[in-house]
Formats: sequence, structure tokens, C-alpha cells
Amino acid sequence: MLKRTPWFRSLQRRILIRLFLPVLLGIMMLATVLVDVATSHTPITAFILLFPGFVIGFPFGRMTKVAWDSEKSQVVLIGRQLLLFVAYLSVRLASRLLLSERLEGVSFAVDVISLFSIGSMFGYSWGLSRRVRGALRTSSEQSPRG
Repeated sequence: MLKRTPWFRSLQRRILIRLFLPVLLGIMMLATVLVDVATSHTPITAFILLFPGFVIGFPFGRMTKVAWDSEKSQVVLIGRQLLLFVAYLSVRLASRLLLSERLEGVSFAVDVISLFSIGSMFGYSWGLSRRVRGALRTSSEQSPRG
């Protein structure tokens, strides 16, 4: 009987960190926003800002280059991709500054900015997961059938 390894063992540690760290941070940030919504400091309509954040983060995740490494039997990042990471951080910082400038005087501005950032982080992770799934699919097509 052939033993299957869990999918996360087929990923390089750097990819795992890039996939799960934004999601974990986003969940923690979301918890603080939910507390503000529950205490009526933030309107529930502010959650609409998750979508534009997602739309901004998703392409950066999709642009991350990954490939199947047959020698290591795992999906690995191709190169350091420092330029892509700096571009992603720059877009997040610029959008944060733009939002904070537009929302000056709004009592729940921090939550709005957090929701936009959460959407961005989730979008990035979703885009990267699509790339990883494509690389895993390629690896299963290349592996010999038994």
C-alpha cells in the first residue's frame, strides 16, 4: 500500500511561512475588529473593505514564482523575489496611508484600515495557494504511476 504524505510536507518552509503567517495575522486582526463591531464602535458595512484588499493582494500571491523540485520532492520558491515582496509592502503601505488620510476624523478608521489589510493578506495567501496547487498538480503529473 502506497503511503501518501500530507500536502504541507511537500512545501518548502519559506512557502509555508508565506502562506500561513498572513492568514494567522489576519485572523488575529479580524478578532479585534469583531470586538469593535460587537461593541458598536464599527458598522458591519465596513467589512466591504475586505474585498478591495483581497483584489490588491491576490495578484501578488499569483506573481510569486514556485516550482516543483524533484530532488527535494517539494514545492520551492524560485529565487528570492525581493522586488515582488518590496512592491507588495509598498502597495500595502501606500493604501494604508491613503485610507488613513481619507478617513481622518472617522472613529472607526483603524478598523477600516485593518479590514483592508486583512483582505490584502488573505488575497495574497489565496493567490500563492493557487500557484502552489498548480506546482503540486505538475508534480503529480510527472511522478511515475504505480
